[in-house]
Amino acid sequence: MNRHFTSIRRSRQFLIAVTWGLFLGAVFYAVSASAEPWRFGVMGDTQWKGDADGRNSVATGVIEKLNAEFIAAKVKFVIQVGDLVDQYPSKTSNSMDTRAEAAQPLYAAGIGFFPLRGNHEKQPEAAARFVQDFPQTQGAVNRFGAVNFSSPGQANGLSYAFDYQNARFVLLDQFAAPIKDQQTWIGPILKAKPPGGHAFVFAHKGLITERHKDTLFGKDPADDPEAQNAFMRSLHEAGVRYFFGGHDHLHHRALVKSPNRLFQIHAIVCAGNSFKFYGPAVPPPDLQVNRPPRETPLAQELNTLGYYLVTIDGPRVTVDYYSASPTVDRAPPACGSLTIKKLPENVTFVKKESFGYSLNGRQFLVGQGGSYGVVADRFGSTSARILSGVNGSVFKDGSGRPLCKEITTGWTVRSESAHSDALRSDVFHLWGMNDLGADHTDPFVLQMGYDTRGLTDEELDGGAFGLCTNADGRWILAVEANVGGKKCFVGNRPAVTAGRETLGMYGYDSAAGTVWAVVNYPGRFAAGKKLAAAG
Repeated sequence: MNRHFTSIRRSRQFLIAVTWGLFLGAVFYAVSASAEPWRFGVMGDTQWKGDADGRNSVATGVIEKLNAEFIAAKVKFVIQVGDLVDQYPSKTSNSMDTRAEAAQPLYAAGIGFFPLRGNHEKQPEAAARFVQDFPQTQGAVNRFGAVNFSSPGQANGLSYAFDYQNARFVLLDQFAAPIKDQQTWIGPILKAKPPGGHAFVFAHKGLITERHKDTLFGKDPADDPEAQNAFMRSLHEAGVRYFFGGHDHLHHRALVKSPNRLFQIHAIVCAGNSFKFYGPAVPPPDLQVNRPPRETPLAQELNTLGYYLVTIDGPRVTVDYYSASPTVDRAPPACGSLTIKKLPENVTFVKKESFGYSLNGRQFLVGQGGSYGVVADRFGSTSARILSGVNGSVFKDGSGRPLCKEITTGWTVRSESAHSDALRSDVFHLWGMNDLGADHTDPFVLQMGYDTRGLTDEELDGGAFGLCTNADGRWILAVEANVGGKKCFVGNRPAVTAGRETLGMYGYDSAAGTVWAVVNYPGRFAAGKKLAAAG
């Protein structure tokens, strides 16, 4: 699945551990305990040429397929990050109207649609048509549960913000007014997000992108550093973790630092849903203008249609990226582009990766060849840590940079977990260890503490107690979910040490009050007893 990457020799070990602050308190617990998980969708550019599978320069054929995906996923709303059309106005009729018409199936299913303008509809007359065709950006109609709409005076209904349950969404239009002129609105609106909740920011152009040099702030990533610093500071102070953009027509994730290197954001460049696919520039825009570089690439996929499902579960956020390959299996040349004229008969979207974070967790950056042993976290009386394992990935992005892994952690209180009576610890969440498209990770040894009170030797030594994972709503032994390996219970003994790991080994250490297992996937883990059947 990573056919667009070039394999290289393992680079020398480097790792950076960055701690995120913990946002705990009474409000946080109220949100995490009361709110049911919910999700929203994100999609990229929908430009099109020709009449096959498109109309009025809008990719109506792709939109129809994405609408079906979003409806099946039961999202609450969909956000599109600009370039709604290829030409405005189109040669035949108003293309903005066509894009608005293509969103009707979502409305009929009770799903909201919140778009942004891109550079293909940046004209003043397009702005007027945009607010007319999409009155929901001003909170007028088709809100479907979204509340607290707000806009800056310079970009009313073009840049806008709204709340849905425990999250705030800020969508930025840079064509109505420069972002620095909207900053007096951006900062306060982000800080006023729901207490103990999340905030997400969207724009058409990115902070740093891979093909185009132009950004949210100017002609290249080095433009207007003061405005960039102020903007990224406001994201940092509001606890924003993810910034979504489009413009590049490829899937790319990276950690981006502010020009003064004081702030950092996880930036997602959304896969396109257009007739054209770009190859990344060589060298990439970041390396062309920034010394030292400000971008750390995490994942990339080229030549695919794609979309994102973002699930919010109290303090936890998980993003699932789905893509389909409508083109021949080859990459365009560096700085080149590949186009399609018609969709294949069968376009199948497949989940390629999941990543996420939790407000009560931590973040670690592990480079190729680096040890996963830096990953450690604690929540209340429960500890979790990776004892050993190495990032064996050798993948690069399309411009030749090795891909790092951002590993994130989080927690669910035991009492809030399904079948909590089977658990002896809080639940530990782990994201970010897979290569894109891979169904398993490098093997690693995960250890967790457990509540030793009242456990008998018979319960401990039977092999049914240990490190568990949640599969389809029930708890099973973590080693039973491995890809490959052989389940092997070794009883009461300390965890295996580096160099002696065998996938599938598991046990407990009564003296230390820990359970451990050698596994090869991220997910949800807890110390507990395997349940015999689903409840």
